[in-house]
Amino acid sequence: MTKSKRVQLAEAIDSAVKGSGLPQSEVARRAEVDTSSLSRWRRGEQGCPAHRIEKLARALGLKPDCEHELLKLALEVESENRKERDALRAPGLRSEMRELKTAIENLERQVREIRDCLGIPSSPDQPEQHSSHRRLQ
Repeated sequence: MTKSKRVQLAEAIDSAVKGSGLPQSEVARRAEVDTSSLSRWRRGEQGCPAHRIEKLARALGLKPDCEHELLKLALEVESENRKERDALRAPGLRSEMRELKTAIENLERQVREIRDCLGIPSSPDQPEQHSSHRRLQ
């Protein structure tokens, strides 16, 4: 199975950081980023923004061809992220999400009504609703 671009970018950054022989905190300082951001990039939890690649490459002492590969991967990750965001903004999906939200709210209301009728208190993981939100419709 092909690795995602984000995973490829994370592995490349992690390998470069390890290869530099510098502590992560020093790489982050030199690249002018938070250590937590660099850590997320290395783990693939977040893609490194393309505009950060140049400073990161300099901090790691990478050759131009390695910097170019990192930049290419970062741009591909940004493109994938943009496509995902656009898909989530699709009108059909928004409509379906609204319908699901309404259905969930209706189910929650019905559960509260049944609990009220049976005299069952709300469970600890469900906060008590304000009385104005518990009206029967």
